[in-house]
Amino acid sequence: PPRRPSVLGFAATWMSIRRRIAENRSALPYEPRTCVPWRGIDVVVIAVFYIGVQGLSVIAAMRIAGIDPGSVDVGTAMHTPEILLALSLANLVAATFVIVWLRLVRVVSATELGWGPGRLGTDISIGLLGLLAVAPPVYVLQGTLSYFFPVSHPIINSLQRDGDSLMFAVATFAVVVAAPVVEELLFRLVLQGWLEACEPRWRRLVPQLGRWPRGCLPIVISSTIFAAMHIGAGPAPIPLFLLALVLGYLYRRTHRILPSVVMHAGFNATGMVMLGLQLASSSGAGS
Repeated sequence: PPRRPSVLGFAATWMSIRRRIAENRSALPYEPRTCVPWRGIDVVVIAVFYIGVQGLSVIAAMRIAGIDPGSVDVGTAMHTPEILLALSLANLVAATFVIVWLRLVRVVSATELGWGPGRLGTDISIGLLGLLAVAPPVYVLQGTLSYFFPVSHPIINSLQRDGDSLMFAVATFAVVVAAPVVEELLFRLVLQGWLEACEPRWRRLVPQLGRWPRGCLPIVISSTIFAAMHIGAGPAPIPLFLLALVLGYLYRRTHRILPSVVMHAGFNATGMVMLGLQLASSSGAGS
C-alpha cells in the first residue's frame, strides 16, 4: 500500500514533464540571476571550516563520553548516538558559518543566498515534485547495484547491529535535517553557484565547452564531488550522482536553495522509513 501513492506520483510527475517537453516548454522554468559574488577562496575557506568543525566535534564528543580514540575502532565509535548527534550539530554550525561568512565577507543579499521571499509554498512544491520524479529510479538503481556490490553504510550498519529507538531518532535527525541543509548549502549554493560564475570565463578560454548546454558543467562537477564524498558506502556514489544531478538542476533553474533542501531531505526521509520498516520486520521475525 505505501508504494502505490509513490508510483502514482512518479507516473503523474513524469507525464506532466513529458507534456511540457512536447509543448516545447522546459520541465522547470528558468529564473535568471546575476553571478554570485563569492570567489574560489571563499569556497576553500568554507570547505576547510566544514571539515575542521566535524573533526573537532568528534574529538570533543569522544572526550565527553570518555572514549579513548586509541583504544577503539573510530569508525564504529563515530556512529554512537552521542557522536552522531555531535556531527549533526557540527553540520548545523557549518551551515550557519556559510550564511554568516557570505553575508559579512561578501555582503550578499538574501536572494543571492538562495532565499526567495514569498516563494515558500512554491519551493516546497518544486522540491516534492523533484523527489517524486527521481526517487523511484534512484532507489531502483541502488537496489539493482546492491545485488552485485556489498552495501556498507556506517549508520545503517550501526542501526542493524545494535540500534535502538534513541539511535534511530538521532540518525533520523542527522540524515533528514542536518545533512541536507549543510550539503545543499555547500554543494549547490556555494560550489555550484561559484562554478556558474566561472563558467563564462571557461567558455571563452575553451571554445569546445560551447557544446555543453549552459549550466550543465557546474551541475556535473558539483554532482561528481558530492557523489565522491560518499565513497566507501558501497555502490551508493552511483545512484547519489543521479540524485545530485537533479538537485543541481533544481538549483540551476530556480537559483533558490529550498527546493533542493526539500528534495534532499525527502529522499533521505524515504530511506529512513524503508530502513525502519526493515528493522521492525527483522526484529519481529527474530522474536
